[in-house]
Order: sequence, then structure tokens, then C-alpha cells
Amino acid sequence: MTGRRPTAVFYSTVTDDPRYRAAFDAAYWSDNLRRLVRFADAVRAAVEDGHRLFVETGPHPVLAHPVQTTLSANGHTSL
Repeated sequence: MTGRRPTAVFYSTVTDDPRYRAAFDAAYWSDNLRRLVRFADAVRAAVEDGHRLFVETGPHPVLAHPVQTTLSANGHTSL
């Protein structure tokens, strides 16, 4: 299977520019294991682009607090 660029809006926590439309190829997923996670950068970029709803899917809401902290630190109302 070959990686493709996303067709939906996607903010990467791996690339230096969270808006960069990386191909989801082996190199991208390898970077996910090796590079610093830039979660706050991705959340800030999404907020700057006008997004205000964040949905976390998973068995436990481990990212809800970091999203709220990032929003508050950047002058936005918490969730």
C-alpha cells in the first residue's frame, strides 16, 4: 500500500510546519517514532485557522487537558 496525502484538513504533530501536507508514507510514520511530538504547535495552527471544536477519540481523554491548556495559553476560551 502506498501512502497518500490527506484529503481532509490535517495538522501534523510531527512536521516542523503542522499545516504541511505530508504523504502518509513509511518515512512519515518512521518520523512519528523518532521526532519530538509538536502537539501544542498543531493545536495552535488549528486555532489560528479558525477551528474551535476538538474531538478526541479513544478509550481515555488523555489529550483533553493539553488542548485546554494550549487554548488558554493562547488567549482562547477553554473547551
